[in-house]
Amino acid sequence: MDRPSPTLLLWLGSALLVAAIAIAVVFGLLRRGRRGVLRDLERVSATTGRMTKPVAFMPAPTTLAAEPAVVENRVNYRRPGNPVLVLVHGADEPNQVFQAWVVDRSRRGLRLAAQRAVQVGRLYAVRPVNAPPAAPWTNLEVRHCSAQDNYWDIGGRFPEPPTMQVLLLFG
Repeated sequence: MDRPSPTLLLWLGSALLVAAIAIAVVFGLLRRGRRGVLRDLERVSATTGRMTKPVAFMPAPTTLAAEPAVVENRVNYRRPGNPVLVLVHGADEPNQVFQAWVVDRSRRGLRLAAQRAVQVGRLYAVRPVNAPPAAPWTNLEVRHCSAQDNYWDIGGRFPEPPTMQVLLLFG
């Protein structure tokens, strides 16, 4: 009887090793489940742009509707999306930084959700938390600020529209 060639044994061993690793990864993910993934998200550092724990004032994600309930009279389309954590400070007070969430955005402005109220008509600077270090602060003029259940709804427009690269950082 002929003995199998060493090349065949090498390929067979490699295939068995890859299959064993794939099975281990699948079973590990299944055992970990959804609860483990949520626990990991709660532990990520806020300095990297991710939450260490869920933030109470973050509004629920918006659902996509088949047709808007209200006719949009805006020149630029306002689009909802995943909330993006941003840093905000008064244009003349760079040391008093607070965090807010971008709820929706357009080419001309942002709508934020924050834990504190801001002054209408005042100029603020915003910057995504997880933006690259070279990304600039973007000016935002506050047009309205109203109290919601557990956060402040802030609407603002850019005095000068940012470049598309900067705008994409806001989601």
